[in-house]
Amino acid sequence: MQTNSHLLRHVLIITAAVVACGTAGFMLIEGWPLFDAFYMTIITLTTIGFGEVHELSVPGRAFTLVLVVFGLGAAAAVAAQFTHLLIEGDLSEYWRRRRMVRTMSRLKDHVIVCGYGRIGTSICSELGAMGARIAVIEMNEERLAEARAAGLAVMAGNATTDITLLSAGIKRASAVVAALSHDTDNVFVALSARDLNPNVAVIARAEDRTLETRMIKAGVDRIVYPAQLGGGRIAHLVGEEIGLEKQQDSRRATDIMGYALKVYRNLSSGPQTLHEVEFITGSLRTLAIVQSDGRRINDPPETAAIDEMESALLLIDKHADRPYQRSSRKLTELSDEDLCLGIESIDHEHQRILTLLQRLDASDPVSNPHVIREILADLKDYTVSHFRHEESIFKSSDYPDVELHVAEHRSMAEKVELLAEDLDLVHPANLAQLLEDWIVNHIQQLDRGYVQYLRKQVV
Repeated sequence: MQTNSHLLRHVLIITAAVVACGTAGFMLIEGWPLFDAFYMTIITLTTIGFGEVHELSVPGRAFTLVLVVFGLGAAAAVAAQFTHLLIEGDLSEYWRRRRMVRTMSRLKDHVIVCGYGRIGTSICSELGAMGARIAVIEMNEERLAEARAAGLAVMAGNATTDITLLSAGIKRASAVVAALSHDTDNVFVALSARDLNPNVAVIARAEDRTLETRMIKAGVDRIVYPAQLGGGRIAHLVGEEIGLEKQQDSRRATDIMGYALKVYRNLSSGPQTLHEVEFITGSLRTLAIVQSDGRRINDPPETAAIDEMESALLLIDKHADRPYQRSSRKLTELSDEDLCLGIESIDHEHQRILTLLQRLDASDPVSNPHVIREILADLKDYTVSHFRHEESIFKSSDYPDVELHVAEHRSMAEKVELLAEDLDLVHPANLAQLLEDWIVNHIQQLDRGYVQYLRKQVV
């Protein structure tokens, strides 16, 4: 397509040059005015044959013969090229590309999203809701069509090349989101973007944490893990980088006159009475419970109970002195050494859980729900990377209780996913409960089991 458009451009330039030469020739040889010379050139080249504008001299007729030969050649080339474009179906694409280039040239302070897959689509949707101007770079024709249908400015090309980024207005952009499916491609996007515009904010998706250092060296401002965060959260981070905030209704149904609705899920193995739940959460009352079979019970009595994984909808006072039972002092005062099992890489990862618990305990997540969102996002990231790391150790050491341990991993990952389903409504006590259980039952008990096994193997 690019070759065809360049050839057509060259043919049109040649044709314009022949017309200009013909007009100038008649003016110089015959002394005709500009319009008469131009008119004579056009009727000669098109072989209309209306007759001479003025009587031609012998030099004028010789010049006309030369003009006809060159003019017909240029006209034939133009006709052949247009026919070629029409047959291949490229003409409409050629004009579409030209319109796209003009659209891109008018964008300023926009966000360039490289890749319009599942994550890129979600990012564009959220950024659009924030009012951001967006330009999409994509190679896949189907995804390009989807982006156009969504009303986005699109650029067909390879986002890792300088020419494509320049065409998308990288020098005028406020942010670049490298959302390609391969981490190495996102590193190249970051390198090119930072080189072309040192002031642009660069956000890159990643799957492999081992490339984190390389991405930072490449100039990435923020590295995100979409398998855990999701496109919406990534868009929120982009919005923070460029100073955009999603507009929200000041009177949310879950936050009215100092009261809020929160969801509490029973993550323990046994039932919990609503009296216990209300004490743990500091809530005023339970408005409804959702049982495991999906059945809802409105206005349940305090004596009612929720079984494992069942939920309770709570009414809380956001300005209460004791919004919920904080983590026990014993847990929040744990040191990193208390979680050491003797495997340096695993110990380092375990410290993240304690850090998250201390962060939750030190904040006011009832008034600042973004704290819960961020901690849950980190937890989803952690469950993927840490569990994969531990399970690789199991396989390499023939750990006999591997199935039990892996089942526990899956159970904890499921609990994190359940809390994430109620992202904006999850009660902080629920998250604190999960983190405490993670430390007491999983790290300090279950994980110690395989560490003892490994030590015996060494001995």
